[in-house]
Amino acid sequence: LAHWVAEGRLAIDRVVAEEVRTEIEHKTADWDGTSYKVLRDSLENKVSYGEIKLVLAHLKWQAGRGA
Repeated sequence: LAHWVAEGRLAIDRVVAEEVRTEIEHKTADWDGTSYKVLRDSLENKVSYGEIKLVLAHLKWQAGRGA
C-alpha cells in the first residue's frame, strides 16, 4: 500500500485516519529519519509501523509534487 501512496495512486485518507496522519506528520519534524522505532516511541506506541510507513510515503509523494 505504501508504494501506491508514494506514487499518489492511493489517497492517504483511505488508509490512515486523519488524526493519526496529523500526529505522525507533526512528530516527523523532530525525527532524524534513522529509526522507525524512535518515531513510534515518540508517538507513545499509539500508532502502528504500517501507519508510519504509509504517512512517510504520503509525505514523499507530497515532496515530489512540490506540495
